[in-house]
Amino acid sequence: QYYMQIFLSIGHGGETGAIANDTTEFIEAKKVGDQVLGMLRNAGVQATMIPQGLGLSSRINWVNYRSKNDDFLIELHLDSFTGDANGSTMFYFRGNDWAREQAELLLETYTRETGLKSRGAKGDDQTRHERLGIIARTNPVAFLLELGFISNKKDLEVIRRDSASAVTNIILQYMGKDGITDETVPTWAEEGHEFVVDNSISDGTRPNDVITRAEVWTMLERLYQITK
Repeated sequence: QYYMQIFLSIGHGGETGAIANDTTEFIEAKKVGDQVLGMLRNAGVQATMIPQGLGLSSRINWVNYRSKNDDFLIELHLDSFTGDANGSTMFYFRGNDWAREQAELLLETYTRETGLKSRGAKGDDQTRHERLGIIARTNPVAFLLELGFISNKKDLEVIRRDSASAVTNIILQYMGKDGITDETVPTWAEEGHEFVVDNSISDGTRPNDVITRAEVWTMLERLYQITK
C-alpha cells in the first residue's frame, strides 16, 4: 500500500526573501513550516521538509527523486508591498482546471481559519517569474501559498498566530482527513494527557500551544507534590 507523502518547501530555499517589520520572509515562513511539519507528523502524516540551502533546480531534483505524482507539495512564502496591501494568494499549475478548483478550496479554508483576505487562486504563470518551477517541474501535486503580507503588521500577527494550524488543516483537507483544532491531542500524547489531567498537574487544555517557563515550574511543583 502506498501512502501519500507531503513535502513542505520554504520559499527562496534559505535565502532572506522579503524584509519588513524587523524580520524576513524566510524566518517567518520557516517558523510556520516547522510547526506544520510537527503537527502533520503528530497526526500520523508522512511529511518531509525540503532541506534549506538548495537552489531551485536542486530543490526540484531533491523532490522528484523521492516523490510520485500522487504526493502533495506546498511552498510557503510571504508577500510584500510598500503600501498597505494585505491578504493571501494560492498559485497552482496553470491551465489545469482540477488544480485551480483545489487551489480555490484550499485557499478558502486557509482564509476562513485565519481571517485573512483572499486575493484569489492564480495560475503559476501570473507572476513576474512567468512559471513557478516548484509547481511546474515537480512530480507531486504542487501549490505555492503566499501566507499574507510581511509588510502588513496585522497580516504578520495573524500569520504568527494562526497560519501553522490553518496550513496543516488545508493539507489534511486535501488528504481527506479531519482537521486539527487547538484542543486536538496528538495520539502519542494521549496517555500523558490523561495522567496530567487526572493528577491535577495540568488542566489539559491547549495541547498544541507553546509553554512558558512559569507553567513548567508550576507543573513540576505539582508533580513533586504527588510523588514525594
